[in-house]
Amino acid sequence: MADLFPGVGSSRPQSLLGLNGVLYFSATGPDGARTLWRSDGTAAGTQPVRSDADAPMNPTHLTLAAGQLIFSAADAAHGREVWRSDGTAAGTSLLQDLVPGVESSLPQTFIATRKHLYLTAYTEQTGNELWAMPLAEEPVPPSTPSTPEIVSRMYLPMTLR
Repeated sequence: MADLFPGVGSSRPQSLLGLNGVLYFSATGPDGARTLWRSDGTAAGTQPVRSDADAPMNPTHLTLAAGQLIFSAADAAHGREVWRSDGTAAGTSLLQDLVPGVESSLPQTFIATRKHLYLTAYTEQTGNELWAMPLAEEPVPPSTPSTPEIVSRMYLPMTLR
């Protein structure tokens, strides 16, 4: 593969996930930023997906849903929210800002089914709750804007035994 953080430091690769013969993961690069990376198994083919100033930082919980990577990451404008990527810089964008603005919803625990993406997220009004997002049968193009209506809070009845 490649030495992503040359010297005595470590890139600390985490959240590894394969999609279409490519490995995606979170790692710290030589600039010290922790971003989404991709690798085809060669040193030359191992690189950050996005390295611009607005790239999603500290990606976690990589999940495959509707042919795309869905993950939790942060940027300066939105805090930690739900992101998506098709593996290209142009195809990596914010999917949903559950708590609009710089505050974070802290999304995590993504589970994809055939029709929905389930996740937990936090809002000041309700605390940490289960949310559901309908999934399109075909992958949604990254340039398609998302709207707050596509994600709703779900309450699942619990029974104690």
